[in-house]
Amino acid sequence: MKIALRLFGYAKPYSWMVAGSLAASLLASICLVGLVSLSQPFFNEILLMAPGDGAPAVETPSQKVNALKILNRYLDVERIQGWFGERGDVAITGIALLIIGLTSLKGIFTYMTTYGVKKVGLLLVTDLRADLHEKIQYQSLGFFSRYQSGELMSRVTNDVGRIQSALSKDLADFVRVGFIMIAQVVWVFYIYWQLAFFSIVLLPLIVYPLYQVGKRLRKASRVSQERLADVSNLLQGSVAGARVVRAFSGERFEKSQFRQALDRLLRIDIRGARVNALSAPMLEMVGALTAGTMVVFAGIQIRAGNLNPGEFMSFLVGMGWFYASMKRLAKANNQFQAALAAGIRCFQILDEEPEVKERPGARTLPPFAREIEFRNVSFRYGSRPILQDINLRVPAGAVVALAGSSGVGKTTLVNLLLRFYDSTAGAILFDGIDVREVTLSSLRRQIGLVTQEVNLFTDTVKNNIAYGNPAADMAGVVKAARAAYAHEFIEILPQGYDTRVGHGGHGLSVGQQQRISIARAIWKDSPILILDEATSALDPESERLLDGALSNLIQGRTVFIIAHRPATVKKADKIFVVVGGKIVEEGSHETLLREGAHYPRLYDLEFQADTRVIGS
Repeated sequence: MKIALRLFGYAKPYSWMVAGSLAASLLASICLVGLVSLSQPFFNEILLMAPGDGAPAVETPSQKVNALKILNRYLDVERIQGWFGERGDVAITGIALLIIGLTSLKGIFTYMTTYGVKKVGLLLVTDLRADLHEKIQYQSLGFFSRYQSGELMSRVTNDVGRIQSALSKDLADFVRVGFIMIAQVVWVFYIYWQLAFFSIVLLPLIVYPLYQVGKRLRKASRVSQERLADVSNLLQGSVAGARVVRAFSGERFEKSQFRQALDRLLRIDIRGARVNALSAPMLEMVGALTAGTMVVFAGIQIRAGNLNPGEFMSFLVGMGWFYASMKRLAKANNQFQAALAAGIRCFQILDEEPEVKERPGARTLPPFAREIEFRNVSFRYGSRPILQDINLRVPAGAVVALAGSSGVGKTTLVNLLLRFYDSTAGAILFDGIDVREVTLSSLRRQIGLVTQEVNLFTDTVKNNIAYGNPAADMAGVVKAARAAYAHEFIEILPQGYDTRVGHGGHGLSVGQQQRISIARAIWKDSPILILDEATSALDPESERLLDGALSNLIQGRTVFIIAHRPATVKKADKIFVVVGGKIVEEGSHETLLREGAHYPRLYDLEFQADTRVIGS
């Protein structure tokens, strides 16, 4: 119920549309009651009419209020009948007029209900999907360690898709059928409350099994969606890693893994289908039991003169609508249970609180001018220590490098600078201001980032360089591309700067992708720059081309370099050597080679080895 209320809470902005749909549904149900009420006079005044003379074969019994009585009270049906020729039985004309009129009105109101509810459902789901995307965008990096990208995509697409199906289709059935059931219950109680009460007493025989079916369906659907997320993860991994799969002849392995995931999904879906198929036969069995018992009871009442045939016919029609609506409602409920299971998974994401949050009243960080300080900074990921007691000062305009083996915490250190994570102890200060006291946007606006893993978006080259600002000045974009030595190859692309690149930069070489990424950082023109293995993906020729661009780029900026290549590290004014999450020594390249305990070994093992590869 809590999940359903949260889903329906998204309909609050469209409450006027919901109210209009409910009103239209109520009017459609009233029209249907009017149609059902016509079975009274139709049976008593037409079916019992003697052939030939038009007189009733038996005395017409007194009837309860019905649509024909109301029409005759306010409209001269006999005169209307005279327009079509010889006058005959007024009941036939009145019933015909009412069938046409009420059916037409019911169709109009049903259209208004269905369209209104479906529109609200589509608007609601659009808002939900947008909220999910926004929530994911503002999560900290730790969130993406817990959720694989394929699983997140499954929740935003598949899970929300199930909710959309339920809210834009089955919710319309819920509203329309719900009003029909209420209207028919009122009608059959009006016709003969004793018989209606006797019939409704059997309702728990329907409701309880349906409740159990719905509960089992919700569980099966939730597990099904989890298995579908596994399938999405495997598919994404095999597509993204296509080169590795083929290089290691892993096609059969991937095929086997994917098939096993599909089989797990299939078993759950078959279980859900089996449970779903139970609802219709259960309803039919209970309906048959009710109908048989009702016929016996009604026969006794008719013989006793407590019920006339027309009323009983109207009662049967009303109960028929009621049970048909119940069957439709059961089907819609099965789909809605699947939507609730999807809702649980969606709200699990929406309820995730970012690990890194702005403090209430956070201020804007002034333009960086003097110094960045790491003061007794430590960081743990879960129970695992990554950085311990980091103390360093970087004056504005300095170029520093972080050296150390893989996995010692170099990238984590610059991630703390960007507040992708928050330190578990100590503080990071910009000009004496703790980064936790300022807004995230004002902090990150002052830091440019180029990483080894290039992320290009499905968009034009221009928009990838001027990311987040499609209205950017073209001259500035070209200037940034020239500085990154990317302008020449961009110009010969099919549409130049308007060429669309695929997700992950498909269609460009790795070196070209990296140069566009560097052009993006140049265009941002931030006072602080982080180069995290920025040139590691470049071939020697591309790196030589880029060397001059990097030299120009770092002028006047505060730069943090994480790199393994000697040429890049030598640019640093100071090198900090990180071992086991601690800074163990610092100094210039020459000083550390001469006096360092760890740096010379790193230089020999990694930097010199890299130099030999380049020179071979």
